[in-house]
Amino acid sequence: MFHGLTPDNCRYLAGNYRGSAFPCLRDYKVGVLGDRRVGTPPHNVAFEMQLFEAQLQLVIKAFAQDVQKAGKFDQKLLLAFIDILAKFLVYFFAIHPYANGNGHSGRLMVLVLLKRFNLDPKSWPLDQSPSYGDAIRAHRDGKPGLLRNFILDRILN
Repeated sequence: MFHGLTPDNCRYLAGNYRGSAFPCLRDYKVGVLGDRRVGTPPHNVAFEMQLFEAQLQLVIKAFAQDVQKAGKFDQKLLLAFIDILAKFLVYFFAIHPYANGNGHSGRLMVLVLLKRFNLDPKSWPLDQSPSYGDAIRAHRDGKPGLLRNFILDRILN
């Protein structure tokens, strides 16, 4: 999954959190086009990822219970699930836990969660970054519609 993303002598750059005790990662800061909402300080990344994981587990467990109660995965549940996916994808990208490979990892997370509920997206690229940057920024700005529609389109089309 991370083939070709790192120099051969720095493979630790992919798959290890920024702030880890590796050369270059200990103090590795990131930012995206001047958006201060992106890039948890390196020394906080591991803690933020623990929070992220705990929150995601709670939300997915509650959602699975909702699906079980409903007995079927209807349109209302699909839209609620897409909102969960969008929220956690944006949250993951805001932490930006890795020096490289965040896009791959975030898209893999979404794919795993889709498969968890037996949803097979028609188009969800792992290796190529889709053009969803504007949708992610809009979601951060409190306008989730673009990202919701992007994810829904990839599931259905």
